[in-house]
Amino acid sequence: MEANAASPPEASGAGAVAAILAGKPDPVEASAGIDAIIATVAAEASAVVAEVAASSRKKKNPKAEAGGQDTGEEEEGLSEEMKAKIEAAKQKTLNALNVVRGTLDGLSNYQQQLHQLGDEQLRLEEQMKEAIENSRRMRARIREEQERVIALQEQAHVMEPEDDGEGRRV
Repeated sequence: MEANAASPPEASGAGAVAAILAGKPDPVEASAGIDAIIATVAAEASAVVAEVAASSRKKKNPKAEAGGQDTGEEEEGLSEEMKAKIEAAKQKTLNALNVVRGTLDGLSNYQQQLHQLGDEQLRLEEQMKEAIENSRRMRARIREEQERVIALQEQAHVMEPEDDGEGRRV
């Protein structure tokens, strides 16, 4: 059984979200396969354990079975075939553990990136709130200035000399 480790998200803060939007592997989705890997490895390990238990019973000396002299001794230990099966199961288990570790590392990195994105979002929201408040203050100041200009224009209009009808100012 050979499983590919999940690719961790990109290193930049916006990279994780961009990776998801770009269709790259999502470590959260990749972790869904962990249960299947663990179940498969557990089933294979159980099968190997059953075979080991069955073959661990003492065997008669193979020489006696082949027509040689039976010394009455029994051979202890595992056959080469059983040792190979155990070694293969061990390798599969190690591979599965490496996949799980890689996925967990990817999830940890992804979680850290999400935390950083959340912090950045809060900072940006605060900046936006400040900008909106500054805009409101500026709008109020502009209104005050417009009112002041209107008042000055009215005052200047009152002070203007009137025309006497013949183009002369009185």
